[in-house]
Amino acid sequence: MKIRKSLLGVMILVSFCLAGERAIAAPVPPELIVNHEAKQCAEFWGGDECLYCSPPAGWEVLGGLGEAECPDGYTTVEIEHTCAAAKTPFCCTEGHSGASGDCEDVVIDRVGERCAFVDDINECQGLPGGWEKHGTDCPYYDWTDDVQCVTDGDRGSDDGLGLLENYQILIASLLCLLACAVPLVVLVVVLGVWLLRRRRGPSG
Repeated sequence: MKIRKSLLGVMILVSFCLAGERAIAAPVPPELIVNHEAKQCAEFWGGDECLYCSPPAGWEVLGGLGEAECPDGYTTVEIEHTCAAAKTPFCCTEGHSGASGDCEDVVIDRVGERCAFVDDINECQGLPGGWEKHGTDCPYYDWTDDVQCVTDGDRGSDDGLGLLENYQILIASLLCLLACAVPLVVLVVVLGVWLLRRRRGPSG
């Protein structure tokens, strides 16, 4: 019994670690960078899976912080990092760890519970039916990559129907039903009158 409990505990721990590995944006270890021309050293953080940072021009990496040493005669200064956010589903999904991603181009289909990126939302004239601009972290929806900006009169590559298209289809269906039902009702009424007259005929 103890062995089974131990095995169960190990399995749970391994599963937790694997899940955490997928859900957590691993940060890049801090490094020591140097500018030989200015004779300066600085600490540098390269970001994580959702934020890519690079040293300023003229600086190079000496090694990991705590492993590399600043050369003699160099002063230690603080620098501004040049960073760019990643445009990936992981970094634009609610609850992700690490820095914020580049989510400006996120669009969402709330009915279908889907999210996607477009190339540039600021240049986007329109979206396929059912899609709208979101511009922030996506809820726990599925991600798709088949959404493109559209122009007037074109719904693009996505097959979803917008609210207007659904109403148009509904109205067309009702009109078709009425067009088919009216002749049938008239035929039933005429047949009923004929049967009634035929039944009354002999008795008269």
